[in-house]
Amino acid sequence: MAWPNDDDWGDWDLEDDPELGFLAYAQKRGGNRGANDWWMNQFAPIFNQYKAAMAKQMQGGLSPGKFTGDEGFLGQFDWNQYRAGFSPEEKGMSTRRFAPLGAGY
Repeated sequence: MAWPNDDDWGDWDLEDDPELGFLAYAQKRGGNRGANDWWMNQFAPIFNQYKAAMAKQMQGGLSPGKFTGDEGFLGQFDWNQYRAGFSPEEKGMSTRRFAPLGAGY
């Protein structure tokens, strides 16, 4: 199957596939492989936060905001604060260090 031409995309945008939109943003976070893998597994919890925010907007009589885009949920999302709330183990980081002095070696 050939990759579609630009004309074949029509009105499709990242809102049509929220997970694809999230992955585009998550890749911008950079970092080592462990950090990238961790971000790639965060779609469900972050998308649930978006759905909760969207429900609040709708309850308040507002039109729900977009998930992607600079003005959307992901564009305004505080990625660093979100990641800071997890322990190194939860982020897939190794907590092993060199053996301390006096460890019997």
